[in-house]
Amino acid sequence: MATVTRFPDGEPNHMSGNQMPPSAPNVDEPAFDPRRLFTALLRRKYMIVGFMVIGLGLAVLHASRLIPLYSAQVTMLIEGARQNIVNIESVAQGITPDYYTNETQAAVIQSRDLIGKVVDRLDLYNDPNFNDDLAPPKASSMDVIKAAIGGWFGVKVEDPDLKAVASLETYDRWKGYSPEEKRAELREELIDSFLGGLTVRPSQRAQLVEIEYSSASPEMAAKAANATAEVYILDQIQSKGNVTQKATKWLSQRATELKKRVIDSEKKLEAFRRKSGIADLKGASLLQEQIAKINTDLVAARQRSESEARYAQVRRLVKSGGGIETAAAVLDSPLIQRLREQETQVVRKLGEFKTQLREAHPSLVLARNELKDLQDKIAGEVKKIVVNLKNELQIARVRERNFNTELRRLESGIEKQNEAAVSIRALQTEVQANKQLYETIISRFKETAVVDDDLQQADAKVISRAVVPGSSYYPQKSVIYTMALFFAAAFGIVLAIVLDLLDNGFRTTKQLEELTGFPTLGSVPKLARQDRHEYPHNVAAKKPNSQFGEAVGSVRTSLLLTGVEQVPKVVLVTSSVPGEGKTSISLCLSSMAARAGQRVIVVDCDLRRAGLHQTLGVSNDVGLSNYLTGQVELSDVIDIELSTGLHFITAGARVPHPTDLLGSPQMYGLLQQLSSSYDLVILDSPPLLAVSDALVLVREADRTIFVVRWEKTRRDFVTAALRQLSESGARIAGLVMSQVDLKKQGRDGYTSGSGYYYGDTPKYYSD
Repeated sequence: MATVTRFPDGEPNHMSGNQMPPSAPNVDEPAFDPRRLFTALLRRKYMIVGFMVIGLGLAVLHASRLIPLYSAQVTMLIEGARQNIVNIESVAQGITPDYYTNETQAAVIQSRDLIGKVVDRLDLYNDPNFNDDLAPPKASSMDVIKAAIGGWFGVKVEDPDLKAVASLETYDRWKGYSPEEKRAELREELIDSFLGGLTVRPSQRAQLVEIEYSSASPEMAAKAANATAEVYILDQIQSKGNVTQKATKWLSQRATELKKRVIDSEKKLEAFRRKSGIADLKGASLLQEQIAKINTDLVAARQRSESEARYAQVRRLVKSGGGIETAAAVLDSPLIQRLREQETQVVRKLGEFKTQLREAHPSLVLARNELKDLQDKIAGEVKKIVVNLKNELQIARVRERNFNTELRRLESGIEKQNEAAVSIRALQTEVQANKQLYETIISRFKETAVVDDDLQQADAKVISRAVVPGSSYYPQKSVIYTMALFFAAAFGIVLAIVLDLLDNGFRTTKQLEELTGFPTLGSVPKLARQDRHEYPHNVAAKKPNSQFGEAVGSVRTSLLLTGVEQVPKVVLVTSSVPGEGKTSISLCLSSMAARAGQRVIVVDCDLRRAGLHQTLGVSNDVGLSNYLTGQVELSDVIDIELSTGLHFITAGARVPHPTDLLGSPQMYGLLQQLSSSYDLVILDSPPLLAVSDALVLVREADRTIFVVRWEKTRRDFVTAALRQLSESGARIAGLVMSQVDLKKQGRDGYTSGSGYYYGDTPKYYSD
C-alpha cells in the first residue's frame, strides 16, 4: 500500500510505504525571528559595508564640492516711542513694540525695497560673489570627476573651467537690453541673491530682532549683516523726516488756506449784519430799540382816555350850564389858579370896600372893574382850556394811530431780523470753527517747523554688531559623513532584509524539508580549497574521512536506510535545472560504494547534454545511445575507472529523439540486466524542468534522489520538479543539498541537516 505525502499546494506524492520514512511535518516559522534578522544582516555584511563605503565616498566628494559658508549676526532692539522735543506724535507715529511689531519689522527688513537699498549701498553690481557676470564659471561635478580620474590614469583632460569659459564667451545674455533696463534687471537678480543669504528672526519673548547673513566670504557676511541693519535704521529716520517735511508743507498750505477762509467768513458775517441791521445778537438790535421806544410813546399816546374824560366833562358842564370852572382841567391849570387867587383877593378887598365905602367910591368901582377883568380872563382861559382839550384829544388820536402803524411795521421787521439771526449764528459758528482750525494748524505748524533731521530718532538701534566670523558653519562635514554612513547603512540593512525576504533559495535542509514535505538525505559541501584541483568523486574515494567524504557517506547511508526490506539497487539522480551537481553526486555515491566493495555502475542518461565523460576524462564516441539503437553490444559501452574501480556508461552519440530511447524496451531490458549484474546502478538523468527524459525512467528506478543546489536553486523550480516526479510515480528517497559553503553557512548561523558546521568543526575530520 502506498503512502501519500502532500506538497504545500496539495499535490499527492506516491511512495512505497515499506521503503519510505515518514515525511517531516510542516513547522510554522515564527512571525518575527531576531536570529534570522541578525543572520540575514551578518550574511550580507560585506554588502552593507560596501554601501557604507560608497556612501561615505560620495559624502566626501559632495562635501569637497560644497562652498564653505560663514554666518554673521546683528541684534537690534525695537524700542517704543521716544520722548519728542515737541509734541508731534500725531504727525510721525512711533512704534509700539509687541510680538506682532517684531514680526512686522522683520518683514520690513526682508522687503525688496529695503534690500534694494542695501544692494545699492554695498555696490553689489561689481561684486563677483553676487554678480554672476563677473564670477568665473564653475565646472560641474561630473567634469571635476572626469578630470580627477584622468589625472589618476595619466590622461590629459581638458580643464572644465576653461571649457566653461569658452562656452560662455559666445553668449551674451544682456543682448538687446538698454543700460537702464540691464541695471534694473540686474538689481532684481542681486536682490534675489542677497535675500538667499539673509535670515531675519524676530524674538517672541523680547523686543529683539536678529539679522543673520550667510556668505562664502566671512568679511561679506559681517558687512552685509551690518549694512542691512544700518539701512533699516536710516530708512526709519528718513521715513520720519519725510513725514515731518510733508506734514510741515501740508500744514503751511492749510494755514494759508484757513487764514483766507477766516477772513472771508468774517467779511461775509459783517456784510450780512449790515444788510440785516443786526449789530450784535447778544445786545438789542436797532429795530428792537425802536419798538421799545414806540411802545413807550404808544403807552403815552394811549393816555388820550384822560383827555377824552376831561373834554367830555367840560362838554357836559357847558351843556348843563354848570360851573365850568369846576372842571378838573380848569382847576388843574396854573394860570387859572393864579387868576382865582387874584380873584379871591379882589373879592376880599371888594368886600372890605363895600363895608367901608359907598357904591360909587372909585376904589370900590376900581375893585369891581378889577374883579370883572379877572373873571373875564378866567372865562377866556377856560375857553382856551376847552379848545386845547379838544385839540389835544385830536392829536392824541392821530398819534396813537401813527404809533400803531409804526409798531406793526417794526414788528414785521423784527420777524425778518429773527430769520436773519439764524443765518448770522451760522456764519458766526463758521467763523469760530475756521478760527479754531486755523489756530490748531498754526500751532502744529510751529511745532513741526522746528523739527529737523537731527532731532529725528529711529525706533530701533543696534545692540550687537556683526563681527567677521572665524570659522564656517557650513558644511558640517562630520554631520554629512555621519548622515551618509547612517543612511548608507540603513539602506544596506533594509536591502539585506528585503533580499532575505525575497531570497528564493534554500540555505538549510530544514527549509528544504519544511517547504517540500520530503526528507533530506544530507547536504554535500563544496570541496576544500586544497582539493579543488581534484574531481569530487576522487576526493570522496581518496579522503573518505574529510568533510566532503563524510557528507557523501552520510547521503549514501541515508539512501541505504530508505529500503527496509530490500536495499535499492537502481537509483536515479536528477534535479530541477542544470548545474546543480547531480553528475558529481552520482559519481561520488558510486565511488563511495565501489570503495566499500560493491559492484557499482553509473549510467549517463543525459543524451542531450552529456557530462559524465568530461568529468571522467574519457571519450564519448560510443555509449548508451549507441547501445539502445543496436549499434554496439553492452560490453562495448561499459568502461572502468581504474583508480576507483568504478564502472560507467557514457551517453554516447547524440540522437534526435532521446526520450523515445530512454523509454524503449531496450532501456528497460538494460536496467534489468545491470541490476542483476551490479549491486548498485546509478542513473545520471537530465534535469526535470529542462526536458522530460527523466520522467520515463523514474518508474523503473527503485529510488530517486533529487539534488538541490544550496542557495541557488529557486524554490518554485524545486516544487515544480517534485510535483512532476510525484505525478510520474517516482519513489523519492529524499533530497540532497549540494555545493554547500560550510564556512559561509556556519558564519551565517545556519546548520545542515547532517551536522553543525562552525569554526572549529574541520579539526574533527582528517584527510
